[in-house]
Amino acid sequence: MPDESSRETLIEARLQDTLQRPEFPALSRQIQEVLVGLQDEDASLSALANLVLREYSLTLKVLRTANSTHYNRSGTPLLSATHAMALIGARTVRDLATGLLLFDHFQKKSPVLKELMLLSMLTANHARELAIQWNYPRPEEAYLCGMYRNLGEVLIACYYDEDYTRILASMEENRRTAGEAALGVLGFRYEDLGAALARHWGMPNVGNAIQSLGTAGDPLGAITALSHELTTAVYRQEEADAPAALSQMLEKFGPVLNLGRDELGPILDAGIRETRETFSQVKVSLNDLRLRHQIEVALGTDAFGGTPADAPAGDGGGALETRLPAAARDRLASEVDSVLELDRGFDLHKVLLMVLESIYRAGPFDRVLFCLLNQAKTEIQGRFGLGASVDQVAARFRFPLTPRSGSLTLALVKRKDLFLAGVRDRHGADGEIARRLGAHSFGVFPVYVQGALVGCLYCDRVSSQAQPDAGAMAFLGRLRAQAERALEMRRLARPVAGSDTTTAEWSAEAKGEIVLRLLKGESVEILSRELGVAPEDLESWRESFLAGALARLRDQPGK
Repeated sequence: MPDESSRETLIEARLQDTLQRPEFPALSRQIQEVLVGLQDEDASLSALANLVLREYSLTLKVLRTANSTHYNRSGTPLLSATHAMALIGARTVRDLATGLLLFDHFQKKSPVLKELMLLSMLTANHARELAIQWNYPRPEEAYLCGMYRNLGEVLIACYYDEDYTRILASMEENRRTAGEAALGVLGFRYEDLGAALARHWGMPNVGNAIQSLGTAGDPLGAITALSHELTTAVYRQEEADAPAALSQMLEKFGPVLNLGRDELGPILDAGIRETRETFSQVKVSLNDLRLRHQIEVALGTDAFGGTPADAPAGDGGGALETRLPAAARDRLASEVDSVLELDRGFDLHKVLLMVLESIYRAGPFDRVLFCLLNQAKTEIQGRFGLGASVDQVAARFRFPLTPRSGSLTLALVKRKDLFLAGVRDRHGADGEIARRLGAHSFGVFPVYVQGALVGCLYCDRVSSQAQPDAGAMAFLGRLRAQAERALEMRRLARPVAGSDTTTAEWSAEAKGEIVLRLLKGESVEILSRELGVAPEDLESWRESFLAGALARLRDQPGK
């Protein structure tokens, strides 16, 4: 058996070799982009929305999480992912995203890896349920640790099949545990490699949980370790050995987490429900009846009282369609109306993102943008949106309100909706706009408040496939009206025509909200582009806000 120094050398060498394997650098980049982009709760809601909505399985997972009783105490189902993300926060979205990226990458590789990812998904869902039962404050962090707990075995099975075969043979022939067999073949245990990779990706807490022994002073580690051993005892043991393995697990972890055999049935049942839903999104069959049989053997009882395999899954909301049907569109629009009616202090940016999300998902559209008229009322400018490379599209969306901009200017000035199909190859201003934005077809929907043009909604398709139908266009008009209503309610619109002012007027309340976003760490540059306010004005508002706060503190009597 190698000493500690030799073991660390072996782990590092294997890690570096793994990082160079084909396709692996791409996975590393994806995970690190998520971790860097969503490193704290102040991450931009636009960034969250773009991350989540481009992955259907992640959109579904975010909605299911937000609709669970842990987060959604109102019981009113949410269909808007933007609304859901604002409810659960950036940290939770990050944990869900990094877990599903790992699952999606490896489940496509081989039948062996598909089975290992099934076990990882079960462990992740066991961890989440345990965390909720134990009142751990961040159940999705536990979910992520559960997903990564078996990462080391996944890496060895994927990239070192000869070593993996030798480990399995040692387990079978010598009756060794996986840890003992891996140590004999590799010189380290599976979890050592998984923890090393998690730390390399910038997740030290996950690395610690992967290697944790599950002591009383380490709740996350205990939840992770118990979840892994629960999955192993129920699903990776011979049927005759499963009850004894489960008893040993409870003897070891039961006192730490105050857990008894009676609590295991609901945890295992929830694990199957959630795992089945995720697997169905990637077209993988989950043998539900077989899994339930294994649970009953391990527990020595009919743990579910005859619950059918096709019982409803989840805690709220229905299945999410890739392109929403009419009923789902109505639900999305109604959700925006509810925010406007019930929350007088609503976040305008969130509401506008909910509108853009509804357009994007109802589509079919590849990019959607919210655009504003500049202060001089001479140019329409892209601010923020959803879709592939939308930041670049927003930066390119700058068009003067002159005849040079063709049909776009006409639509905005005359308050007419515009959708041009197959326009990229045309001569003239319309074709030039489409080529500049990389669109095959595009639409512009003017936004007016108090009779004055303030901006527009833009949507496009980059190919000739699946153009929007009349129902989608009517729905877009309904959403445009919601955006206008939100802008008017928050009084963030530009001055009405004929006003004596020469610059955009913002209410004190609106300025205060914007300054609070700055104080939370949002970028001055990003907010400037999003809101159409010069960076120096934003800096001035912040300084005035802080000066006023300081003056009020000075006026307070000392204690």
